[in-house]
Amino acid sequence: MESKGIAVSSGMADDINAIMSNQSENSSPFMKLFWREQKKLSSKGNYVYHPMMIRFCLSLASKSAKAYYELRDSKVLVLPSRRTLRDYKNAIRPTVGFNHEVVQELVDLTKDLEGHQRNITLSFDEVKVQEDLVFDKHTGELIGFVDLGDPDINYSMFKEVDTVATHCLVFYVRGISTDLKFSFAYFATIGATGPQLMILFWKAVSILELTCKLRVVVTVSDGASFNRAFFKCHKVFYWDIFVCHLNFKTKY
Repeated sequence: MESKGIAVSSGMADDINAIMSNQSENSSPFMKLFWREQKKLSSKGNYVYHPMMIRFCLSLASKSAKAYYELRDSKVLVLPSRRTLRDYKNAIRPTVGFNHEVVQELVDLTKDLEGHQRNITLSFDEVKVQEDLVFDKHTGELIGFVDLGDPDINYSMFKEVDTVATHCLVFYVRGISTDLKFSFAYFATIGATGPQLMILFWKAVSILELTCKLRVVVTVSDGASFNRAFFKCHKVFYWDIFVCHLNFKTKY
């Protein structure tokens, strides 16, 4: 305490104690849980974090890692370490393409939804990433080349499959009448074309419809040229298209 403790004024100490002991009816359930957990963690040496605390901290760190670790290092709050968050974040090892474990996670997450609650929006977008190759210590592979998740698709769509990717294409699921938010799949590209999007999009829809039993009723993207080319492939010139039926099966 003498070497690492941070002294605060008596007024601030009183305010913190008042906030942490306050169980006002106006406080949200999560706020009550948060301060109850902080009070418990501050009095223990071995920390066992509540699942909701882990989810909150993962969300906070993903938005701004620097802000999260500055808040943690300030000792104002007792928050999980970088290693703890990494262990939870990598519970499912991320892979390019449609990951079976991710699909199963979505199935488990939505198993209790009924009726209109199973209606979802499938959005997709590309973000620019740093051109680099990374060595995967688990598989021994070099990660960073263009990859659409299937070797057959890669060789048919790319002139050179050893090109370093410059963009990451992400498919994201959101509930229409629920608060469901789920990153479904990602792909390494150099700027997806309309035909590439056509293949990946309808495979995503087929998995969501047939495996996850979710109804894709709308898709959303921005007005990038490759997105317009994708919509033109369907002879639709609107940013939103409504998908009513699937007339094909998937090998997934």
